[in-house]
Amino acid sequence: MTKISYHILGAIVFGFGLLLVIKLPNSDSLAGASLFHLPAEGSSLIIRITAALLQIAGILLFLKWFEAHGEKRHKEMYEKYGPIILIFLIFLVPILINAMMAATVKSYVYAGKDGRDAVEIIRNERPCTVSNKQAFLECAITLKNYNHRTQKVNVQLNWEQAGKSSLTPVYLVKRQEKTVYIRIPMKASELQQFNKIPQAQQPEITLQ
Repeated sequence: MTKISYHILGAIVFGFGLLLVIKLPNSDSLAGASLFHLPAEGSSLIIRITAALLQIAGILLFLKWFEAHGEKRHKEMYEKYGPIILIFLIFLVPILINAMMAATVKSYVYAGKDGRDAVEIIRNERPCTVSNKQAFLECAITLKNYNHRTQKVNVQLNWEQAGKSSLTPVYLVKRQEKTVYIRIPMKASELQQFNKIPQAQQPEITLQ
């Protein structure tokens, strides 16, 4: 009969729990939802709780082995920083892994491209707002340059509902993430009509 040590079993259980909360590439759904054929919406909380319980179980199994086989200096370190280590493993590790995977996927998608094809528009729910005092429409647009050299792109902003458009040149140094603020003057009558911009009426933002 094969005997598995507690530290190996703990690592397997912890790793499976971690796998459940990994986000799939180019998606907000968790791997646990796909693994158990659960709907992406509404199952996130259940998956996260299950994953946390599995991670805790894996850590407890590892600690059982650690108490019997761990080195004295490592035990002293755990007694001193134990809570911080546990918080890092359960809460921060999934966040870091998801961030690293997202960055890796984006770097692969934009690799070897030039010009606008190497620049990502980081979307916001409401990038544009109206300023009543100064009478202009202001859009905060965040761009990420994945190219390894400085380049220029043109930000095209079209707002059909107001009949407004703008073309703004933007210079991005290599691997730079930059927020650009574009202002379009508006008349008093236009401000009254478009004082509150619904999500459906947000201007269209493209790169040229």
